[in-house]
Amino acid sequence: MTATTGEQLVVRQPPDLEALRVRLQRVLDAGIKSLAVVLKHAAIYPEHERLVGALATEMGFTQARVALSFCLFNSIQSKRLPASISLLCHVI
Repeated sequence: MTATTGEQLVVRQPPDLEALRVRLQRVLDAGIKSLAVVLKHAAIYPEHERLVGALATEMGFTQARVALSFCLFNSIQSKRLPASISLLCHVI
């Protein structure tokens, strides 16, 4: 897979959406309808965050916000060094 930086990535373990569905159902059953999805490496590979957000929306969360849709990444450095990300976020 290719990162947003152009570098090649290896996904060691993709999100287990079925296991996540069980956990999210418990959250819904507790009456919580809003959810923020924030995954550690979304700045360079946002697809997993999108998948989790889509699952939450499909399940009935009325507000399932994917972090990349409401965060401004004001600095990302990635040239074969660990990414340094500074986030400036606001809630929509």
